[in-house]
Amino acid sequence: MILFKINSQTLSKNPSTMKNGKTKIQKSDRTMDGTLVVDIIAYKDTVTFTWDFLSNDDLKVLINEITAKALCTIEYKDVKLTTDSSELKTIVAQPGDISYAPHYDYATDSIIWKSVSLTFTER
Repeated sequence: MILFKINSQTLSKNPSTMKNGKTKIQKSDRTMDGTLVVDIIAYKDTVTFTWDFLSNDDLKVLINEITAKALCTIEYKDVKLTTDSSELKTIVAQPGDISYAPHYDYATDSIIWKSVSLTFTER
């Protein structure tokens, strides 16, 4: 079962964890008498994906997709949306910073990437 797609690309491994949240977009101004007026413009979804380990090829795909354009199309499994196991939620989102650490895999004699984390904010 696929739990994550970025620009219609899938990785060989699903995220280990997904954290959903909301970001409030607001505008604030002061009136002439000094009263603070706050207007809530929108609530946007934020999603953080974390992989315990990713292969070099998967990390390259992920980095290429987030650097190719300013916005990405993200498809992910949202439990709040539906209980249908095949349906994915789609959002257009701006990628945040990506973090990862190298890890030497003795079994394959290669470098893999540990604790890969990436946050997307809906636009």
